[in-house]
Amino acid sequence: MKKLLLVLVVLLISGCAMVQADRIKTADEQGKFYAGMPFNEVVNIVGHQPGAAADIYKVTNENGAVYKEWQVGGKSYTGFGELYRYYEFKFKDDKLVSWSWHK
Repeated sequence: MKKLLLVLVVLLISGCAMVQADRIKTADEQGKFYAGMPFNEVVNIVGHQPGAAADIYKVTNENGAVYKEWQVGGKSYTGFGELYRYYEFKFKDDKLVSWSWHK
């Protein structure tokens, strides 16, 4: 019974991440993201600040420039294997410089 409950919880969490990733993909297809978009506007579309369970957020330094990279959806692990379906945003000076969909 505990194993079944655990599997259901994992599937629910990974399913929520996938629904969110689909919502972001739809926003992208509608042209809602643009170069120079403020970080807070991206957060409003995504629906939460970086730090959700399935998110990956890191700060990198490339040629002296500091970038923030935010993967929404992240990697999900289920009983059926790994799901690598996520959306990645890259910011410089809190302005969006690139965004991409990864399956």
